[in-house]
This record gives sequence, C-alpha cells and structure tokens, in this order.
Amino acid sequence: MRTLYLMRHAKSDWDASYVGDHERPLSERGRKAAKRVGKFLGKTSQIPSLILCSSAVRTQQTLEFASSEGEWGEIETSMENEIYLTTKDRITGRIRSLSSDVKSVMILGHEPTTSVVASSLLGSASIRFSTGSCARIDLNVENWADVQTGSGTLLWHITPKILKRKK
Repeated sequence: MRTLYLMRHAKSDWDASYVGDHERPLSERGRKAAKRVGKFLGKTSQIPSLILCSSAVRTQQTLEFASSEGEWGEIETSMENEIYLTTKDRITGRIRSLSSDVKSVMILGHEPTTSVVASSLLGSASIRFSTGSCARIDLNVENWADVQTGSGTLLWHITPKILKRKK
C-alpha cells in the first residue's frame, strides 16, 4: 500500500504585479487557506515523506504556508518544472518512477491535471479540486511502478472552505 496526497495550490492573486503566469503569487485568502489545510494535515498526522511541488510561485507559497502552519518539520521536497502545466500521463509517470523507499508522496500542482490524475487513479470516479483542496488516495500497490488506472481508493477530499466551517 502506498499513499498519495494530491493538492492544488491555494487561491492566487490575479491583481498582484507579476511577469507571467508562473510568477503569480497567492492572495491573502490563499495564504489563509493553505494554512488551514496544512494545519489539518499536521493535526491528523498525515504528513507525506516526499513532496513534489510545481515550480510556480503560487504552489511554492502554498507549500510554505501549509508546512509552516502544520508544523510538518523537515520533509524531502523537490521543486519540479514538469509539474507546471503538465499532463496526467506525465504525473502518473513521475509517480511510477518513485523509489520503493518512499511510502507517501504529495504532489502539489494545478488544475485541470490534479483532478484528471485523481479521477484516473480512482477508476470511474470524478473529482474536482477547488483551490487549496487536498485529497488522500491510498494506492493498492506494493510498488509505485505498479500504479495504474483504478488502483486507488479515496480516503478523503478536503477543501479550505470545509475546514473554515469546523471552527
């Protein structure tokens, strides 16, 4: 059994000053949302052993705010250009390439790829990731290389909005 956390970056700031889409930062709302999700993961002891994060500014900031607020500690992290504006097949290929030493991984990326990857891993399910949302999918495989369509089971899918209501 392997554990995959899929997370979409939190709400970005379209009114901020930035050069291109890759450089767009989080909004204040996005920073708060990232903190809520990070805290949820920390309090429920669901911290991945590896994080693969898109190189975009908004995903890096999402990770920064989530991990800090959730007190995740030191986690091996890889900033990857390939996760920015990518495809389901590239993400699935990246998952399949993981070392057997990795027990759980978080992929922090973008739409629509995050939803497409989740839906594929769950088989016939359809799942949509709003900004800042995160899902845990348990993969019914011994090795990452064996991940395929339908090999996952959704344990939960949480949004910052739901976490805000819990207070």
